Amino acid sequence: MITSLAIADMHCAACVGKVEAALARVPNVIGCEVNPVRREVFIEHEDGVRSDELISRIVDAGFSASLLSASLGSSDEDRRLLSRLGIAGLAMMQVMMVSVALYAGGFYGMEEHFRQLLQLSSLIFCIPVVSYCALPFFTSALSCLGVGGPARGLNMDVPIALAIAVAFSASLVATFKGTGEVYFDSVVMFTFLMLGARYFDARLRNSLTISDGVLASLPRTAQRRNADGRWQPVPLKELTIGDVLWIAEGELIPVDGVIDESPGASDVALDESVLTGESAIARRSVGEAVYAGTINLGAGFSLAATTTASATRLAQIDELAKTLHGGKHALVRLADRVARVFVPVVLCLAAATYIGWSLVDPGRALSAALAVLVVSCPCALALASPAALTAAMSSLRQKGVLVKNSAALESVSAIRDVYFDKTGTLTEPLLSIQHIERYSNVDEAWLRGAVAALQKHSSHPFATAFRTADAMQAEQVETVAGAGISGVVDGRRIQVGSADFVSAQLASTNVSAPSTVSFFVRIDQKLAARIDLATRLRADARSTISELARLGIRSVILSGDDDAHCRAVATQLDIDYIAGCTPESKAERLADQAALFVGDGINDVPALAGAAVSAATLETSDLVKSRADVLLLSDRLGALTSLVQVGRRMLTIMRQNLLWAALYNLTAIPLAAFGFAPPWLAAIGMASSSLLVLANATRVLRDQPLPPGDEHTLALATAQGAG
Repeated sequence: MITSLAIADMHCAACVGKVEAALARVPNVIGCEVNPVRREVFIEHEDGVRSDELISRIVDAGFSASLLSASLGSSDEDRRLLSRLGIAGLAMMQVMMVSVALYAGGFYGMEEHFRQLLQLSSLIFCIPVVSYCALPFFTSALSCLGVGGPARGLNMDVPIALAIAVAFSASLVATFKGTGEVYFDSVVMFTFLMLGARYFDARLRNSLTISDGVLASLPRTAQRRNADGRWQPVPLKELTIGDVLWIAEGELIPVDGVIDESPGASDVALDESVLTGESAIARRSVGEAVYAGTINLGAGFSLAATTTASATRLAQIDELAKTLHGGKHALVRLADRVARVFVPVVLCLAAATYIGWSLVDPGRALSAALAVLVVSCPCALALASPAALTAAMSSLRQKGVLVKNSAALESVSAIRDVYFDKTGTLTEPLLSIQHIERYSNVDEAWLRGAVAALQKHSSHPFATAFRTADAMQAEQVETVAGAGISGVVDGRRIQVGSADFVSAQLASTNVSAPSTVSFFVRIDQKLAARIDLATRLRADARSTISELARLGIRSVILSGDDDAHCRAVATQLDIDYIAGCTPESKAERLADQAALFVGDGINDVPALAGAAVSAATLETSDLVKSRADVLLLSDRLGALTSLVQVGRRMLTIMRQNLLWAALYNLTAIPLAAFGFAPPWLAAIGMASSSLLVLANATRVLRDQPLPPGDEHTLALATAQGAG
């Protein structure tokens, strides 16, 4: 079970470490994944763990926490920040005008009482900035030090609050004593810039979110047809399976269903981009499936609901997007370790700077120490990797790819091979019965119904061919992954599967190897029939494999089917194949390889779990989805090329961000310590550094295809990332 919590006052890697440590001490908690960009934590635990207990542990650690669904919207935080930012901006303009006069008086001379008057004016405008605008920094810093609750360790707000407090206090003393430097202009400028950085940080965070938000825009009611044939509005939560709804032109479809009737046209035009990432108009006919969240672009039509409002595909995708994030990227873990010790080091450096300048030039000691506190930027280091990672996941979601395991994106950049399961992956998942060859006098209608009874218990693509048959009831059903299924139907033992599974003696029964996908039926220990299924390649299979080759990636079929079937598909696609693989041999072949495996059946579970990166379609079973790192939200295999391109671009931007954050801090802190960066310039540097990291991360959201390449494309992308 997974519980999602929002932690609004979690700002940096030090906060993340405290939250993780607090949750690790909760009994029956399996693990947690913290997203510092969205300030959320996803906790995996046993069923007996209550959400209020998890919230209590986080509160005891010094943070505020709430259930994700009950947390305040980002717009509320944005408005509060904008209010503080506006007041700080107005005060800064006034203080800067006074400062110009003070600086001019310092050069050309000014009477003491005028100087004191101007300093008092600066103080008056600075008071609301310190007491109101900078309050979030003080509150966060004091809570870290244990004021008003348990101490939760140092975070990035500690040096910010310390710099504001020390500069204001020193300026206040200097104003009333009439001697010494005043820093009111630096205080208001620093506060304004930090609030500005935090505001735009929040806006950029919002642009990096991966949750859909479409669920909230679904209509609250739907037009349902009553027994007398009239349409009546009913609340969405009251809809049941089988209800017939009217979907007017331009409306969002509220639940999954099939088109019941389309009076306006033969086909229904739909915008399915929220689910698939495709902007092209999709056309569906009567009897075809449509999904909640898609938009009716044409005439109205009636819809027969196949799910309730809480069980739609959109709700399933939204739940997966919120809760399944997997482990941490290696670069994220590295940045976390560095950022957690960064603040204590900065405080020590500021103290050393003050002591050093006190021995050399006491008049510059405070200014240099403040500059060190102000110029250091642990937030840029802490957000360098998570921001790029979240942007990559958001970009892929828009392209119809849902990343369940964020750590898998690390491996995407190193992929050199993609292994495809054949049936239902490279070929269309929906098959049709082409021919039934009977070897006994069994009735064909009964045979179809008996096989359909077994296939109801299977998620294999073969099962889709029997959905139109009148199925009977099956008992004692057993499934053997990659081989077949057996059970008792109408009192007779039936086995359905490969020739080896049913022990079919092909030579003695004069059965030639079929050119289509085929399986065999054995009834009461006797071979009864061969069923041939018609199949075809997915529409974009060829173009996807061609695009992967352009990216320097080799495609291979890895299938349990026999050599003839695999060779027929591989020849059409001009790729290599490995036939006759068992589920175990697939997993063994993928072990210790930098490869992506794409599958959709129960027999693919070992390979999906063991591959460096694995992908499956959303239509497959829950077991298969639970083992895959990535879910393809549409029937397009081309989404795999987006996965590779975005993964490589993400790694490049991660490295750029970390390199910038490291170079900035290694350069700016010594310059400030040696007196080359006054506090106001340090404030500009710190704010700009954080914004640059976040703005660079948003580049992942843009469509920037990698240049055409060959087997050296990966090395080129890696070299660019290193630089």
